[in-house]
Amino acid sequence: MYGIIFHIFKDLIVTKQGEEKWKELCKVVGCENEFVETQNYKDEDMFAMVEAAAKMLSVTETELLEAVGYWSPRYFKNGPFAKLFEMIGYRSLGEVLQNVNSLHGHLKASSFPEIQKPNIRVTQLNENIF
Repeated sequence: MYGIIFHIFKDLIVTKQGEEKWKELCKVVGCENEFVETQNYKDEDMFAMVEAAAKMLSVTETELLEAVGYWSPRYFKNGPFAKLFEMIGYRSLGEVLQNVNSLHGHLKASSFPEIQKPNIRVTQLNENIF
């Protein structure tokens, strides 16, 4: 699992719970405090973080993973990839979602050579809902 996923997870925890909660989580799990976005990490590291964070926050792992899923677009819109999306010409989150599979192809070719491209289907329900 690439470090970008850990960045999203960290951004959610720090924004909602504070930097100290993130450091506490890292200490409990025995992991690094920082992750390199383009570096590949063991899936088990993320599984351990989700399990520990869910216990710390008194939520289920499913609830926490759903929160991460909802948080991801915010992270991409405001984080380090915002400029990439702008350069590619995406004007909205909808455009990003509709092109997420081809975007992963570009990422594999440029920065993430070991990425396993997902096959994500996006359905537009109306002008603002995907």
